[in-house]
Amino acid sequence: MTFRTQVSLLTAPQKNSNARVKIFYSMVRSYYTDAAPKVDYYRRHMIEYTDQVKKDLNIICEAFEQFIDLVQVLRERIELGGMSDNDWSKFRHDLRGYLASVKGFSELIIEEYESMPNTLKLHLQMMLDGADNLLPVIAEMGSTSTLYETDLEVEETVEVALNNTLSGNILVVDDDEKKIETISRRLKQKGYSFFAAMSGADAFEMLKSKKIDLILLDILMPGMSGRDVLSRLKKAKETQDIPVLIISNVSDLASVTACIREGADDYLQFPFNLDLFYTRINACLDKKRLKDLEKTHYE
Repeated sequence: MTFRTQVSLLTAPQKNSNARVKIFYSMVRSYYTDAAPKVDYYRRHMIEYTDQVKKDLNIICEAFEQFIDLVQVLRERIELGGMSDNDWSKFRHDLRGYLASVKGFSELIIEEYESMPNTLKLHLQMMLDGADNLLPVIAEMGSTSTLYETDLEVEETVEVALNNTLSGNILVVDDDEKKIETISRRLKQKGYSFFAAMSGADAFEMLKSKKIDLILLDILMPGMSGRDVLSRLKKAKETQDIPVLIISNVSDLASVTACIREGADDYLQFPFNLDLFYTRINACLDKKRLKDLEKTHYE
C-alpha cells in the first residue's frame, strides 16, 4: 500500500473520536497526502545522493511509516473505547518520537544538502511543517496537563546560545538511535565534544573511563529508566555534581517535576527549539565549570 493510500485511509473521519483527534487526522491528511509519497519517490529513485543523504531519507520514510502504523493502532483503540490516561500518554510519547525523527532529519537534509532538487526541498519542508504543527496537537490529545516552552522564553535566551558556546564533554544517554543521531549532529554543528550510550548500564561504564561535564538523559528507557539513572548519579559522590539535562518525548508534567526534584538541572521536550537547546547546554556547562572552580579553590 502506498503512503498516499495509507494516509487517506487512516485519517478518514472517525465517529468516536473527539474534536482534538479529528483535527489531528485532518492535519495529517493535509500535510502528508502529497509530501510523504514524493519524499519516498526520491528515496527510491534518485541515485546521485551521498550515502548520508540516502541514510537520512530512509530514516524519514521509515519513521513516517511507523507514525502512520501507530495512527492505525490509535484509531482501532479509539473505536474500542476506554482509553486510559496511561494509554494516551504512551501514544503521545510514541507519536512525538516518530515525528521528531521526521522533523530532525528533514531539517538536517535541508541544511546540509544544498544541491537537492527543488521539488524534494519543497516536500521535505512540507514534512517538516507538518511535524511542527502536529506536535502541539498531539500534546493535547487526551491530556489536561502539558508542558510548553514559550516564545518569550526563547527570545530572551537566544543570544546567549548563539554567541557563547562553552567547551566540555557531553554524554547522550538514550535507547533511540535516531534521536541520538539527531542530537549528536546538532552538537557536532556547534563543535561540542560528545559521547553516546544506549542504556543506563552503558552510561555508567563510560563514566568510569571518561570525564563528563554534562549528561543529556531520556526518561523512558528499557531496563534502567532515566529516573533510575538520575537517582544513581546523584547518590554517587563521583557523579553527583555532573549536570543532567532531561531531553524526552514525555510531555507529562508529573514525570518532569519528579526528575527536577530528584536532581535534574533542566528539561527539554523532544523535538526541541534549537536555540533553546544550545542555551540550556551552555547554562549547564557553565554551572559545571563554576563547581569545578570552587572545588579547585578549596582543595
